[in-house]
Amino acid sequence: MTTVLYSARVVCPMTGPPFDDGGVLVSGDTIVAVGEATALRRDADRETHIDGVLLPGLVNAHTHVE
Repeated sequence: MTTVLYSARVVCPMTGPPFDDGGVLVSGDTIVAVGEATALRRDADRETHIDGVLLPGLVNAHTHVE
């Protein structure tokens, strides 16, 4: 399975504040890591750079718990 690093000037993770020069490491259809692109590069088979902002894991989490 190919592991792709999607890097960007800004990454906005769902669990913390935005950061610069980040990346999202994806294996198949699963996000396996979010962090600094330089740290994730060694685990990637290839890289795609986006000149903009990445919003990893943005899902519709609207639920009704009763």
